[in-house]
Amino acid sequence: MERLREKIEAALQELEGRTPVSSSQWMEAAKNLLEWKRANSAAGLWVEAPAMLTATLDDGLGQGLAVIEAWAKVLGLVVRRIGLLAEPQDIVAACIEQKPRILGLTVLRNDMEEALIQVASCLPAHTLLVAGGPAFAANPDLADEAKVDCAAKNAGTFVRFLLERL
Repeated sequence: MERLREKIEAALQELEGRTPVSSSQWMEAAKNLLEWKRANSAAGLWVEAPAMLTATLDDGLGQGLAVIEAWAKVLGLVVRRIGLLAEPQDIVAACIEQKPRILGLTVLRNDMEEALIQVASCLPAHTLLVAGGPAFAANPDLADEAKVDCAAKNAGTFVRFLLERL
């Protein structure tokens, strides 16, 4: 576990030293770490792997989700995707039923604020909400207004949050 944490920290430091870092660079680093894990039969960072559900409210492509899902697997989380363009009530229902420790959510547009607040306000108390996307850059108060646990500006923010909170 400690060797994996060291590899993750090294990858984060290398990527965070570049400006800007593209989604493909974050994905490539995650793929390299997943290959290292396989080659070294490395498990995740936790004895009992936390579960993470992912979804998008208004993104039909899911490129950001793919990046955080890859990094979540590097960390050793069990990842399940609810879906793209998911309805708030479906996201909440999945979280109530499956009881994940983390919900990863993409929000592209500002007009999704009400849907985000609906999801955040109905999540089980044990589920951390990590959300990212352009809506948070366009409205710096959105994370506080919606009570998002972590507004991830990139995969590094997401990973560092999980390393600190789990």
